[in-house]
Amino acid sequence: MTELMRRLGRKLFVYFIDCSDSMLEQLRLDPSLSGISGFNVLQARAERLPLADRSLDCILVFNAIHHFDLARFLREASRTLRSGGLLFIYTRFRDQNERSMWGQYFPGFAEKETRLYDEEQMTWSIGSAQGLTVRDLTHFSFRRAATLDCLVQRARGKHYSTFSLYQAYELERAIVGFEANLKEKFGASEIIEWVDENVMMTVIRARRFM
Repeated sequence: MTELMRRLGRKLFVYFIDCSDSMLEQLRLDPSLSGISGFNVLQARAERLPLADRSLDCILVFNAIHHFDLARFLREASRTLRSGGLLFIYTRFRDQNERSMWGQYFPGFAEKETRLYDEEQMTWSIGSAQGLTVRDLTHFSFRRAATLDCLVQRARGKHYSTFSLYQAYELERAIVGFEANLKEKFGASEIIEWVDENVMMTVIRARRFM
């Protein structure tokens, strides 16, 4: 994003919005934003954007849609997007999460993560929002590799918010099971390899709707 902001200069203005003050503080301290003036940092919920009607050309939601009240957010997206504006939703569907390395080998991970949507739910919800239509769906696959110790550190560091759904004793017990599952699957291999899946939904706001 910062590279795009530097290239476009005054042609682009970005609103960074989050309800978490700590997340926004990290953004304010990001050295890559040094020397860039075309942005504003706003603390707000996605379901109540502090922006004027039809004031945005596009909205980008990155790995966050499952934290929103979906119907209310989509109404806000429809309200704030200009006619022909685009909403980009980068996320992971429920079945993609189940197929992930964490979903397959980390005890309880797929079962505890009930916030994710499936493709049918997302498509229906967007289609039910006034003036919004799914224009495109792009699937991504990323090859990953890490040591077992690194993966355990990610779990303890709650790399994914799903880990926050575990009680402390549950998490430690799950980590033991996770290590056992990976050793059974990958043997003595020092490096664990897997594939992560994500999806980008491109949504367009109709130029005219009733």
